[in-house]
Amino acid sequence: MAKEYHRSLAMVAAIESPTPQWSELVNQVYERYERRHADGKLALNTLKQYQSMRPRIEYGFSEFTPDIVRTSDITQFLDLYEDTPNIANRMLTVIKAIFERAVRQGMADINPAFGIKRFEEKKRDRYLTDDEFKAIRSKANPTIKLVMDMCYLTAQRISDVLAIQHSDITKEGIKFQQEKTGKRLLVQMEPELERIVAEAKQLHKVMCLYLFHPRGKNTPYSYRGIRDAYDRARTKAGIEDTTIHDIRAKSLTDAKRAGIDAQVLAGHVSPAMTERYIRLRETDNVAGPSLRQLLDKRQKIDKKCK
Repeated sequence: MAKEYHRSLAMVAAIESPTPQWSELVNQVYERYERRHADGKLALNTLKQYQSMRPRIEYGFSEFTPDIVRTSDITQFLDLYEDTPNIANRMLTVIKAIFERAVRQGMADINPAFGIKRFEEKKRDRYLTDDEFKAIRSKANPTIKLVMDMCYLTAQRISDVLAIQHSDITKEGIKFQQEKTGKRLLVQMEPELERIVAEAKQLHKVMCLYLFHPRGKNTPYSYRGIRDAYDRARTKAGIEDTTIHDIRAKSLTDAKRAGIDAQVLAGHVSPAMTERYIRLRETDNVAGPSLRQLLDKRQKIDKKCK
């Protein structure tokens, strides 16, 4: 009881006179994230995700001093985001880092986020069939058709496809430096890929730094604009439960089935990552035993026994 009483007093004091400790810890952790990104150890997309969560994390614990936060305080905060488990799990990662720094600096005795179980994230297993791809493509505008084709033939993330510059295109192929992993690779120039590049240049007659760009602008299409246009085409085609990200999954799955090294194409660090990525969308195709052979064998045995 005495411990709870003193904790309550501390919380009241924090509300009436906010301490800069929490804000300072948050600043230090986010500065470290930015340094890790600058050193190539943290992907830009991951950094952006962490940054988008910062206001909620700062506000959620702004009335606390680090030493009085309990595990239950953190779990109650995370429960507010249980409908978006991926966001909740990334918040937990940041909160753990904040309290780890608090322990190192003597602002807390223990890390109350340590041992908190992560939310289970649903693994997506949607495979976009050939007919679905064709149906959506038939309802898409010329730009989206080319973007869809480029995503499929290169198997790259939509952000990397939209970032293609004319300087990345050579006779040998298209050079990519993946935004998420920093991985560099070259997708070889095949006739189909060459056709897409030529059509994209013809579609946007006014030259720009980027291959895919809005008319009259020197910037690439935004992800949101392409995503929304794809969704409109999907709706017109009557195809449900698919996003433009499913094209990459389709491409990698089809590549593996064709005997192409999907790991190299994906730019993944390990084979396990690629196998997990593809396996979720792949249906095993196996042949069952022959009933005719079984019956024939039994008949031969019966005849010998007579």
